[in-house]
Amino acid sequence: MERTLVLDNGSDTIKAGFAGMPESDVKVIPNCAARTNLKRILVADQVANYFRPTGLYSWRPFEDGYLTDLELEKAVWKRALGGDVLKVTPQETHLITTAPPCNPDVLECGFEELIFEEFGFSSLYITTPATLSFLDFAEQNPSLPSAKSGMGMVVDVGFSSTTVMPVLGHAAEPGLARRLSVGGKVMHNYLATLVSQRHVDVMNEPRAVRDMFEQLCYVAGDFTQAMANDKELQASFELPDYASHPHSSGQAQTPVASPAAGGEKNLQSGGGSTGGGGSGHSITLSRERVCVPEGLFEPFDFGIDEYGVVDAVMDSAAASNETVQTFFQNYASKSKAPRARRGKKVLLGEAQPTSLLDHDEVYSVLMSSVILTGGGCRLRGLRERFAVQLQASAPQLSPVHVYGGARPQAEKEKIVGAGMDPMFAAWRGGCFLAGLDVYQREMRVTKSEYLENGHSICSDRFYETAAQGYKNDLNAEVIRKLKELEEIRK
Repeated sequence: MERTLVLDNGSDTIKAGFAGMPESDVKVIPNCAARTNLKRILVADQVANYFRPTGLYSWRPFEDGYLTDLELEKAVWKRALGGDVLKVTPQETHLITTAPPCNPDVLECGFEELIFEEFGFSSLYITTPATLSFLDFAEQNPSLPSAKSGMGMVVDVGFSSTTVMPVLGHAAEPGLARRLSVGGKVMHNYLATLVSQRHVDVMNEPRAVRDMFEQLCYVAGDFTQAMANDKELQASFELPDYASHPHSSGQAQTPVASPAAGGEKNLQSGGGSTGGGGSGHSITLSRERVCVPEGLFEPFDFGIDEYGVVDAVMDSAAASNETVQTFFQNYASKSKAPRARRGKKVLLGEAQPTSLLDHDEVYSVLMSSVILTGGGCRLRGLRERFAVQLQASAPQLSPVHVYGGARPQAEKEKIVGAGMDPMFAAWRGGCFLAGLDVYQREMRVTKSEYLENGHSICSDRFYETAAQGYKNDLNAEVIRKLKELEEIRK
């Protein structure tokens, strides 16, 4: 029986599972290979399962967020798809996978050859994580106007970079994307440097640094105030002892006060392994906890001459003006329930279509749903700080709504899916896409079509403006599905 495999091919980890399976069964597989001190080569899940990660020399098929080493990716996928992990039979499997926006043609061609000629998948569809993440948001919140209209912004905080991309008609617009160099890798390396300079050398302890970052670091609501009260930031972290306790992880000492935006206090219990495993060697962090995530807002602190994530969203929105105008006119003219204006706020589905949107209204449309996705959005306090700064930067009277990321428990109860892990948003969106008739009928490329037409047919269906051919059908079917979901959940 043919099944659809949804594979979010991230530069740090692969998130893969068959459409329809529970999210808890999704495999998270390191997208890398490594060499041990004994010169043993580890690939994919072997890297995560290795009992003593100290001193591992690793290398990845991705460079600066782009897939450049196809031979290494082939080895990683061969291990991941094999009988020890996913148990996939490619000839009987349809594949939905992700790729970064604006890939060079040579990288696109190589990736397609790998999938069809090396593995022999039955069919293929490649899209950006932003498109799938927005579909996941729409599925979880079908009653929201922005979910129905399919318009908003997606901020993907990944390992290699942070990508900002507008979504129109439930499909991302890669040509309007903005990419920042700050991602999980940069933040982890910066934390490792600070800890090594001030406490103990952890440059060869990537797993411990990751645990430290995930358990102790957070985004300060007021960075200046947090830095002034550095004593309140102090928290201890016990380093792992791989010699005595293989597979152990570092643990934050319990409880850890983590002030969030607005002065709230959240308690972070010790992470990592249970039942011991610590080395007994603890280090105390203070300002490092907020300095590292601050790089998302002020990359210059890392020596990177770029603007921050809020400015990237505003810049992408400004560049989207003409595209949004065109899409909105088409939407209003074809919709049975056109749009209306109320002051500067754009509403859909209430009156007859009017003239072109002005500049402030373009911002209003895009800022009505800003989706935070990717593993980096697990940072506590990120959504609250991001929403405040984005509202301050947006034109007056433009409502800003930010969804996704880590949320306080009280807010999880208000929005369906708010508590879901943002790292799996693209995978969940791929599962939703797999159930659409338009995907099966118009979007995917079969192996026979590829062998007959080569890269040209993939280019027509996957990349840049390719989606224009089926965007109207995709948008219409998604809206129908959302109406069905809304009725079911009433």
